[in-house]
Amino acid sequence: MIFSPDYVGVDVSKKHLDLAITGSSRLRVSNNPAGMARLVQKISSLTRPHLVCEATGSYTRLMARSLSQHGIALSTINPRRVRDLARADGLLAKTDAIDAAAILRFAHLMHPDPDPPLRSKCRGNGRSGAPAPPDGGYAGHGKAASRAP
Repeated sequence: MIFSPDYVGVDVSKKHLDLAITGSSRLRVSNNPAGMARLVQKISSLTRPHLVCEATGSYTRLMARSLSQHGIALSTINPRRVRDLARADGLLAKTDAIDAAAILRFAHLMHPDPDPPLRSKCRGNGRSGAPAPPDGGYAGHGKAASRAP
């Protein structure tokens, strides 16, 4: 038996996230650590949560880190693809709730692949949130994966 993901459409902004969940009312959470805790708590009842949002740059970083820490799938998609689908559906109005619902519809139709999980800690410049490389980040710039002490 194949289980399909429980998609959640997320419209991301600097101050808040608007969520569209199948069979549920819409939800707005703050785009801050307290909001992320509420988000994770809300979607914990889903069997296989898979959040989908438009690529918005830095506004998605906190959510991506929080979801990665909890092992929850996230797909960031090109906003134009969602807008084109909404336009094809005749959905010309643009609000946060409508955008979240359009992203959810896109997810159900297109089944986007999850983004790679984020590293918990990053070497070098100290920034976190970069996708982990396929080798786990140990191969380096062509150097051997293991080094003698």
